[in-house]
Amino acid sequence: PNAWALGLGSTARDRLAAAHLREGAEPYDTAVQAYGRILGGADTDEEWDRAAPLFYGRWDDVARAHFAAGEHEQNEKAAAAFAGPDACDPPAVRAALRRVAGEVLVLAGELDGNPPPGLAGQIAAAFPAGVLHVQPAAAHFPWLDDPAGFAERVGRFLATGA
Repeated sequence: PNAWALGLGSTARDRLAAAHLREGAEPYDTAVQAYGRILGGADTDEEWDRAAPLFYGRWDDVARAHFAAGEHEQNEKAAAAFAGPDACDPPAVRAALRRVAGEVLVLAGELDGNPPPGLAGQIAAAFPAGVLHVQPAAAHFPWLDDPAGFAERVGRFLATGA
């Protein structure tokens, strides 16, 4: 589950703090400024295009292709149903997660602002045997940022548990 399904959520301040971790070089400086404007209410496609590098550990050809494909691959109706105001009952979700018998690996990117690693830790804690792994130098799509590292961590968890 994402944090909102548990009644948790990253704040605009959390998301902007994560964005500021990227400052100091382009394209991140421009992206941080755009993300600040988005969080301030300027929610336009152009600003999201400028902010896109923040959601990836590195802004390379793979990240740019993933971002470009997202516009064509997202099902808006399904997304609205999944994340709509009545999509989840956080107390019921928390109760259900407390009944999960096996170990659960929650993966977070070190540079992700939604959820930031601390909030991902709260998600892991919602499970009786939740384990948090924070992938270094990764953002919201850790499987793209370091595919080998991501696969190694998931493979190790599946083979041996936490």
